[in-house]
This record gives sequence, structure tokens and C-alpha cells, in this order.
Amino acid sequence: MCLKTIFFRDRVGDECANTARRSIFESKGSCCSADIGEPRKVILCMVEQLRLQLKAGSLEEREAAAECLSRMGSDAMEAAVELVLACKDAPTVRDLAIATLEDLGAPPVSKMALLTDLISASEPLVAYWAVTLVGRLGADASECEIALASALSRSEDLAVRQRIAWALGQTGVASNEAVLALDAATQSSDARLARLARAALEQRQAPSR
Repeated sequence: MCLKTIFFRDRVGDECANTARRSIFESKGSCCSADIGEPRKVILCMVEQLRLQLKAGSLEEREAAAECLSRMGSDAMEAAVELVLACKDAPTVRDLAIATLEDLGAPPVSKMALLTDLISASEPLVAYWAVTLVGRLGADASECEIALASALSRSEDLAVRQRIAWALGQTGVASNEAVLALDAATQSSDARLARLARAALEQRQAPSR
């Protein structure tokens, strides 16, 4: 067993380390340039292999990758897009992906464009979690407001619309499109959506700190 696998095993356990190691071997050792003296590079290397496995592996491989990522905490952030897409996978993969996303925190800003594309996904769980991660970026995601506003007006899924209203409050409601979409949502017959829309609009008036 190589030193990289030993290091990774200490972080997530034997089973996940072996899963990542098999994935590396199958990719012809593409991560072998990562030096054991640079722990962050080792982790990123392993996450990259798990990310690819979650995206294109067999069901068993996707389940294993999702399980490993669920144990990695914030280190799984680089797989944010693949975890969101896994929300439309088989239930065993989906549930692990959702559990990971719940505790993931804000994704890398570099993932924002891909997540924005998923805001209008036809699968409600994919759209919901894409919106959630964009919202967690806060003001850094203000450029996503037009896409969020459009989805707020067009989505047929109530939970997604509620989440969009919340996300717009996080981004700061910096665009006219966001204001108009939220204004309309305040008139919704759904009390929670209307409340979230009003709260988001109030954030626009909140003084910066």
C-alpha cells in the first residue's frame, strides 16, 4: 500500500481509501505526482478520482464513491457539482449525496457557473441543491440572481421556489430581476414562500456590515 493511501485511510477509513486507490489504478496512476509531504494535494487527488467515479462509475462504484465523499466533510467540496447531479441517481446514491450536501457548506466559487446551469434542472432535487449551494455563496453569487429570478418565476416545484427565495436573500437582491420576482412571490398563496420572499426583500434594505 502506498503512502498516499495510508494518509487517506487515516482520514476516511480503510474501505474508502481502498475505493480511491482502485480508482487511481484504473486511471493509470494520474495522481501519482501528488507528494505525501503535501497532504492537501493528496486529498484533492483522491477527491478527483471519487468525483469521476461518482459521475461515470457503475452503480456499485457510485455508491462507494458517495459513501467516501460523505465521510470527508469540507474536503468533498470539489465534488459539489457531481454530488448535486447524484441527487437524481439511484436512491442509495442519492441519499448519501444529500447527506453530504447538507453539511458541505459553501462550494468553491469556481463551481458557480456549473451550479447555476443546474438551477433550472427538470429534476426538483437537483435544482433544489444547486440553488442551495449557490445561496451558500452569499454575495459572491450575486451574478446568479437573474438565473435564480427566472427559475423563481418558472419553476413548478414549490420546494424549489421556496429555496430560491431564500437564496436570493443570501445573495443580496442586487438585481431588478430579483426584486420583481420576489415581489411577485410575496403574493403567493403559499405562506412560507411569501414569507421567504418578504425576508429576502428586507435583506436588500439591510445596512452592510
